[in-house]
Amino acid sequence: MAAKSFGLPCPDYKRVHEGYNLAYSDMAKKYPCFGHAAKMPNIVWWKTCVRDSFVRAEYDYDEETFEKIFRRIYSTFGSAAPYTVFPDSQPFLRWVRENGLKVGLVSNAEYRYKDVILPALVLNEGSEWDFGVFSGLEGVEKPDPRLYEIALERAGNIALEEALHIRDSMRKD
Repeated sequence: MAAKSFGLPCPDYKRVHEGYNLAYSDMAKKYPCFGHAAKMPNIVWWKTCVRDSFVRAEYDYDEETFEKIFRRIYSTFGSAAPYTVFPDSQPFLRWVRENGLKVGLVSNAEYRYKDVILPALVLNEGSEWDFGVFSGLEGVEKPDPRLYEIALERAGNIALEEALHIRDSMRKD
């Protein structure tokens, strides 16, 4: 879609998706937590990953064209546009907090989730959740137990037995 918006043919979804999976996996191994330890700016991490995705899919854009396409992709995935919140999520999270429980988010996500994406989805710190632990900000990612230890600490140094974890990935959680 990003290429099409600049008058270029839409790349083959399957090829780009396969290229992305490989590129993302390689970037996550070389520069885990979105480049946290390497002090790599988030946008550089994603630009490298997206460029490699296209190259692996055999789409080799010139620098100017790639920059336009990348900016469109980066801004889209840094907004609420590609995400969906279940209709009962916000009321449930508010109800849980109103009943005295702390709600924390633990995610292998980068800073834009906390600062941009979640607020754009009307899932706000202080009304739907109390604290967030995001791998791109912490420098450690699931399934590393240290990410969960940070969450327990932020929840008020509670014991593991006092926490409830609702997960979305059997492999990473």
